[in-house]
Amino acid sequence: MTFFSLHGFLGTTIDWEPILPTQTHLKHLHCSLYDPHFATPEKGLVLWGDSFNAFAQEIAPPPRYLIGYSLGGRLGLHALIQSPYIWEAALFVSTHPGLPQEERVARAKQDLDWAKAFETLPFPELLISWNQQPLFGGTPFPSPRFLQEQDRPLLSSSLRHWSLSQQNNFQEDLARLSLPILWIVGSHDTRCLQASSQLSFRHPLSTITVIQNVGHRAPWENKKLFEKIVLKFITNNVSTHTRGKYVDPSPVTPISENDLYHEP
Repeated sequence: MTFFSLHGFLGTTIDWEPILPTQTHLKHLHCSLYDPHFATPEKGLVLWGDSFNAFAQEIAPPPRYLIGYSLGGRLGLHALIQSPYIWEAALFVSTHPGLPQEERVARAKQDLDWAKAFETLPFPELLISWNQQPLFGGTPFPSPRFLQEQDRPLLSSSLRHWSLSQQNNFQEDLARLSLPILWIVGSHDTRCLQASSQLSFRHPLSTITVIQNVGHRAPWENKKLFEKIVLKFITNNVSTHTRGKYVDPSPVTPISENDLYHEP
């Protein structure tokens, strides 16, 4: 059983290490969005998804599980929609399923402005502006690594070519999938919360879990609860290698409503 995890914008593979379950039956592959096996940003979201799926099939046999956070979720969604048969289940964290057409122009301009800022502004000043966005709720990424200078041209390119404005609206595509999907979103991340809350009606195998009092960076703002939610989902969807047949290898402590909607 292999767990492929995709980090967010400004993230790296080490972001997942302190927060994902470490049970012995799980093999984790923390993948860089910019791994040389995958298509570069200027080649677009679709080609990235194709290259990632080819990599996943080459490196690990079924069952395969996918988790993506934010931009990693956007890229992971393309991979899932393009080849759903190679995945057993998926988890999307702070991930938007896609904008309606009328909202894409404004989002494209917003991301283009950020792309230009990543090319020109001093990095400390840039991070302050980035963290002041409402979706983060004023919470900086809780890692000293986040403060380190990164590949600015690559980040700018990803903002231009992997923008949410370039993503299809996957509401209808998701409705046709026959695998379980967990959507995890923070209560302060109103944009993703509103979009993901509609999915359970379109896709009966989608489950939406809201973690209260956190924003877009929910996994790192409440690590203990996030790990508990992920472990429960994995345990309830462990495959016997035949799609549609599931076993529960070991009981887990149920997540109470009090756990889900309040800080522990």
